[in-house]
Amino acid sequence: MSLISRWFSSTLAFATDSQNTPEIDLRDSFEAIEIDIPTIEAAEIQIKGSNATGGTFDLIALEEPVPSSTGGFRTTVPLGGKYQYIKVFLSAAQSSDRIFAVRGVSYASAGLVALIDRIKQLVVGTVLATGAAVIGKVRLVTATGDEITDDTADAVKSRLLDATGTDVIGAVTASPTSNTVLDRLKALLTGIILATGSAIIGRVGHDSTGIGDGVETVDSAGTDQAIVTSSTPAKRVNVQAQTDNTSAVAVGASGVDAVVATGTGMLLYAGDWTGWMNVDDLADVFIDALVTGEGVRFIYET
Repeated sequence: MSLISRWFSSTLAFATDSQNTPEIDLRDSFEAIEIDIPTIEAAEIQIKGSNATGGTFDLIALEEPVPSSTGGFRTTVPLGGKYQYIKVFLSAAQSSDRIFAVRGVSYASAGLVALIDRIKQLVVGTVLATGAAVIGKVRLVTATGDEITDDTADAVKSRLLDATGTDVIGAVTASPTSNTVLDRLKALLTGIILATGSAIIGRVGHDSTGIGDGVETVDSAGTDQAIVTSSTPAKRVNVQAQTDNTSAVAVGASGVDAVVATGTGMLLYAGDWTGWMNVDDLADVFIDALVTGEGVRFIYET
């Protein structure tokens, strides 16, 4: 049995550093990593790790030299539970971006597997006895074992009294005693004044009335453009990078830049999405891509 993290992507950007990827944060220390090697130009691949972000990266593994135009395979590298941050180093510079995908793997001990199996057996094997037993029912009985009901002389009654012995449950007066909880609550509620505007009071759910979607690709890598060509009022939008993108796209405001090291906005790789964002108009949402013709799809509410 294995405990596996999600996949993390890291782009070796040839324009800024043609031999090293940025560090990859696995979010925890794992016993091993699985790494997907893309097609690369001939080079040796070194896997390095650190237990701190920006720290010294130790050599973990040295893969056999990969011939030019070879890749598209997966390999497993032991970590021994020591490293959380990973970098990929190539012995030869690359002439275009290379995207490496990494995920952490830990292996459950035989004892843990046995414990999980035992719990399963216990749960599956639990059988309730026949009869009229009601699980979770609480019964009050007298000293002789007779059940106490509301009709018996021994019936249990709950009352909350004030210092004078007067019932206070449910007793709310028009003018509560000063400095009591009820008095403060009344003062707070009386003093609330709602601002003018289109505030929705008491509605549970949302105020969306419609839904739409669209697709946009970048006409020229490095030049930002809106995801729509004309004003499109909307309340919320969720943007996803096209699943067949080969490199990163960025989502943000006007001027957004997809360059990995120095760019702006939210950087998305193939299949990543932004989550719902509150907007006024889709024309205010811009994208940029590292590769011309790659882009995004999106869904929005009106």
